[in-house]
Amino acid sequence: MPASGPATPAVPGRRLSRRHREWGLAYLLLLPALAVFGVFTFYPFLKNFKLALYQNPPYPGLPSHYVGLRQIGSVLSSTAFHQSLVSTLLYVVMVVPVGLIGGLLLALAAHRAIRGMAVFRLIFSSTVVSSVAVAAVVFGTLMDPVVGLLPWLGINPHPAILENPTWALPAVSLIAVWQFLGLSFIIMTAGLQSLPDEILEAARLDGAGG
Repeated sequence: MPASGPATPAVPGRRLSRRHREWGLAYLLLLPALAVFGVFTFYPFLKNFKLALYQNPPYPGLPSHYVGLRQIGSVLSSTAFHQSLVSTLLYVVMVVPVGLIGGLLLALAAHRAIRGMAVFRLIFSSTVVSSVAVAAVVFGTLMDPVVGLLPWLGINPHPAILENPTWALPAVSLIAVWQFLGLSFIIMTAGLQSLPDEILEAARLDGAGG
């Protein structure tokens, strides 16, 4: 049997060429996402910023006047902007913690080895495939003061929930939590399933989870 020769060392040029091909493939795969973000996110943002620097006339065909950052400053100092900022912060406080904690609790419940749990996992994660339009139509119908769920239960709020300054923001936050719950459940479930069985067994022996 002939003796095998010494192993051929890797050529630096080939290694560099392979790395270039991998980077090229990575950029090629990212190109569609970058194109979508560029057309629908970055370009509108830059266009709106450019428009904010000009005072546009109320009628088309008239020239615009450059005013710089004066319009942006007036918006940032307005009462309406401050109110919208407070509403946005309240919305985030209502949606994000509840969605994360709810997703974690559902993931812990679905992580148990119980027969038929796959059906519940499907139900818990089904909200992630619903669009904003579908969620708006469903909850708008449920909160309708005439044909909604509350009149069926004998509750007739006046004004309607979505028209009430006190309850409109919590109602919209509830819709967002319902839609965000599926994604949060999927992420939490993936995190729990990535834990080694030895850690879970050690936690059970230490009395975790009762």
